[in-house]
Amino acid sequence: MARAAQLPFVSLVTVNWNGQRLLANLLPLLEAQSYPRDRFEIIVVDNDSTRDDSVNFVKEHFPNVVLVENTRNDGFARGCNLGMAVAKGDYLVMINNDTQPHKDWLACLVDCAVQEGHCGAVVSKVLFIGRGKGNIINNAGSVLHANKAWPVEEIGANEQDGPAYNKRREITALCGTSLLLSRAMLQDIGLFDELFFMYWEDAELSWRGQKAGWKFYYEPTSVVMHEHSASSKEHSDFWTFYVTRNRLLILWKHARFGLALRAQLAFVKEFLAVPIVRGLQGRERRHQLHMVKLGLRIKFSLLARLGPALLKRARLIQERKLPA
Repeated sequence: MARAAQLPFVSLVTVNWNGQRLLANLLPLLEAQSYPRDRFEIIVVDNDSTRDDSVNFVKEHFPNVVLVENTRNDGFARGCNLGMAVAKGDYLVMINNDTQPHKDWLACLVDCAVQEGHCGAVVSKVLFIGRGKGNIINNAGSVLHANKAWPVEEIGANEQDGPAYNKRREITALCGTSLLLSRAMLQDIGLFDELFFMYWEDAELSWRGQKAGWKFYYEPTSVVMHEHSASSKEHSDFWTFYVTRNRLLILWKHARFGLALRAQLAFVKEFLAVPIVRGLQGRERRHQLHMVKLGLRIKFSLLARLGPALLKRARLIQERKLPA
């Protein structure tokens, strides 16, 4: 590693919503990183935690942390943007509050970014906490499939960690769990699209970065353990709403219109047409009604965001940029 004075200054940003328990695990691990402490700052963006004492906990136990107190829960995308807006680093690292980074996690991310040319982003090896003694992969980089209705594929998901996942490689899509972003790229393509609130915002940023010619890398020596969906609970209605809506939204914003339309029709069939028919047939009527209500919520929420997304696609609306 280069002398500390020569190392890039890095801003670590974590978004929190009623996650005091998670911050109690994460923040000491960030403070204990092998990367010199005077070469990075820690920024916690609190999205109006009202169910626990997150804000006072950070103030009392981590006075050196930069605390951004949001007055409402604006979601992950805007939370990250609020943190990045006050960040001073040459590199900005998004780290989920439900992760536990290894000691050299940050140093390895930065090493990769410095060594690789025109590097816009680097992702870590992400392993599940509590699965297979910590050796099951959550994410080892991702692939962008511009011609598929599910446009992002996670590499290695649910596989046993091993030699196949121990090589640095160029990737085409990003996972926001542990994500280094270069200030230069964010000044070029903009920050996260706040239309997405949470989920798929990392994929959407990936798509813009790919279009602009930036390179992304997977760095296997940068390792974090992840308590997946600790705040949102995977496959809950909350999770399904945002994952489904935002997958359709990203297609309308970036994919071929024919693909976006086919995905939209498939959604209508799954969430509206099939449940209505089954309900009329008397099959699990309560469940079918629940599906229809959820489908309508998704549909109207998507429609409210479709206009701005299409205007951004046409570049009539500019993305919010990181200040110089």
